[in-house]
Amino acid sequence: MKYSDNNPERVKFDIGLLVALCIGTLAAWAFLVRPGLPTDTDAEIHIFRAEQVKDAILEGVFYPRWAPDFYYGNGYPIFNYYAPLAYHVSAYYSILTGTDVVAGTKFVLVVAAYLGTLGMYLFVRDRWGGEAGMVAAAAWGLSPYIVFLEPHARGEVAESLALGMSPVVFWAFSRVCREGSLRFVAISAVSLACLIMSHPLAALAVYALLLGLMLSQLLISPLIDGDTMTVRARQAVPLVVTSLLLGLGLSAMYWIPAGLERDAVRLDFYGSGHYDFRQHFIPIRDLVSPAIWVDLGAAFPEFRFSLGPVNVILGIIGALTVLYTRIRQSDAIYLSLATLFSIYLMTDASLGLWEIIPPMRFFQFPMRFLGPAALTLAPLAGLAVLWVKLIRIKWAVGAGAAAMIIGLFYSSLPLTYTPVWGEFGSVSTNRIVEEEVGGKWLGTTCCHDFLPIGVKVVPEPDPAIINQYRKGVSAVERFDRSELPAGTTIEVTSIGPEHENWVVKGAKSFDLRLHRFYFPGWEFAIDGDSKNLRVTEPDGRMLVHIPSGEHEVEIKLEATPARRLGSGISLSAACLLGLIIAKGWRNKLKVQDRKAATNPESIRLAVISLACMVILKVASDRMGWFRHRSTGREVVVSDNAYYATIETEVELLGFDVPVTTVLPEEVFEVTLYWRAINPPSRNYQVYVHLRGEDGRLWGQSDRLNPGGFPTTRWQVGKYVRDEHDVQVFSDTPTGNYEVHVGLWNREGDERYIAHDEHGLMLGDSVPLRVVVNVGRRR
Repeated sequence: MKYSDNNPERVKFDIGLLVALCIGTLAAWAFLVRPGLPTDTDAEIHIFRAEQVKDAILEGVFYPRWAPDFYYGNGYPIFNYYAPLAYHVSAYYSILTGTDVVAGTKFVLVVAAYLGTLGMYLFVRDRWGGEAGMVAAAAWGLSPYIVFLEPHARGEVAESLALGMSPVVFWAFSRVCREGSLRFVAISAVSLACLIMSHPLAALAVYALLLGLMLSQLLISPLIDGDTMTVRARQAVPLVVTSLLLGLGLSAMYWIPAGLERDAVRLDFYGSGHYDFRQHFIPIRDLVSPAIWVDLGAAFPEFRFSLGPVNVILGIIGALTVLYTRIRQSDAIYLSLATLFSIYLMTDASLGLWEIIPPMRFFQFPMRFLGPAALTLAPLAGLAVLWVKLIRIKWAVGAGAAAMIIGLFYSSLPLTYTPVWGEFGSVSTNRIVEEEVGGKWLGTTCCHDFLPIGVKVVPEPDPAIINQYRKGVSAVERFDRSELPAGTTIEVTSIGPEHENWVVKGAKSFDLRLHRFYFPGWEFAIDGDSKNLRVTEPDGRMLVHIPSGEHEVEIKLEATPARRLGSGISLSAACLLGLIIAKGWRNKLKVQDRKAATNPESIRLAVISLACMVILKVASDRMGWFRHRSTGREVVVSDNAYYATIETEVELLGFDVPVTTVLPEEVFEVTLYWRAINPPSRNYQVYVHLRGEDGRLWGQSDRLNPGGFPTTRWQVGKYVRDEHDVQVFSDTPTGNYEVHVGLWNREGDERYIAHDEHGLMLGDSVPLRVVVNVGRRR
């Protein structure tokens, strides 16, 4: 909303909000028009987590900390550590609408898209006007990381929600600084709490940027502008501090237990293997590269971790406003420095910083800073509009803004053609356990993180427990009745996500092993008297001693001091929030800055730009622009077509070897294109060998999973791009060499036999039709 220049009390609709909504719709279009969600990204595990939260809510546990059905039914405390807001939103949407959590997860992704574009528009509009706000909204919503990489390529539902909240947090806190309204103290606190409870790593980065922005806005900007801290700024400081503390307080029920109880779970896998940050720095050229056209025939799309070339160009133009007094904005200095620092953290130039700050390893992937970089780059892109305002033509600003929006949309068009996915299928505890037993994943985390510290070895699935899941038992018993002494009976009276009640009758005392991992808070009582729990080694499960006779037994996850402390602080913060809302919500806002208005000519041009985007999108859809479509055995992006089949399950369709002349110790690239023709029965490993005429090995590359994805997760009929860097041995003689590829099993060290297109046996490897020449070092 904005205020009429003639009557401050009269509110009229801000067309820029409609533009931001349209951009959000374009960003979320695939989720709005397609059913289901893909099963080959992290979105899958987020859906299963949401299902666990939904089940707990329906059982009366409104803030679960335990996921009872993961790890073959042993459960683990993921929700005590992994920020749960996205799962709660998904679960409540599912409950209220009568849909499943797949629909709820899509709702989270759509909400994230709209929140981000609206929040960015409002944040920039309040500073530099509606035209700048519309460009910034487009720069944010159409940023490669926001529109494609996070929600589609990676399926990071929780992080997408956190990033969507980030512009809202910036806007709300800026309004506190500008107006000192209690209304925005409440909005700021709630938005910050939602950010923290959406994704802790994203929240940590955004929180640091927010503190820098507040420091710049309240202290540094007045000094740059030749003034001391203004009266308004001095009044805003305590309100900003209140908002920060209140946001932390509202989310304390999550972050205090997660922090104080961090030693109760395993975190030793962070930063190792594939999750070692040293392997994932991004070259500068990729950060500014245009989007790769998506091949709809690929199982897993190829992409670059890019900021977007048009976004970067507009951001640089916006940053240059600091050089010209008439349009200089002191915030541009901070935004430029923050963007550069985020870029620095993504490149190998920052390796030393990552290594001397141990907590940085928890970020795992430097590309996570693409989100913070987009958060500060988008306002700079909006700031580029100020250059056009120097042109004294009525329609120049609107035309310039429209051209920038169309340019941003054009550069992002390839990213709007996301791989097509089918129905996700039903979500149930049986499916969760079956996929774990099948080896697809375990516990929905990458590296056993958040597994209780006592679990040194993950136990094998127990048939007695797995059979209950397969039968569809609604309340799975977490013990094996075959282990009971003769004549002993157990009547289960109640089972829930975080409790279990029995009536036990028996002539003998006995020890009973529970199929629940131990975690602080689990308590065991007999006839109302608390008893000691023992923990089995090395599997970390609970063992209880039941005396002879008839007894009522209760096992329950109780609150620990850390959880009670966090919940108490959150409750106190919620009460304070209620008082602030009651006192300040009715206060009328005063217009502090008239330059935020959008002139009618710009509104018309904004509508024209939206129309151009829609026309371009429709034409692209019909004409097949901005994407590839490989079908059958044809891979249109491959330089060399080649066919071989392995184990009647996987076939090789083509390869690329862009450089065929190398030196000893150098690396050359080989890209393979595989396709599953039948559901793979095992997870294959892949190798690429550089061999001489006598078969001797002179260079190699080995990967655990071809294309980086377990073959049991491959979609039948879609190809997988498999990139290798083949290291040539240092003592390799000069001459010509062959390249051989193959699939093997590392456990049995077995290589699988390949056949050509005519069914003739090739042996245990496939020779590619390429010769690599190794030269002499001078």
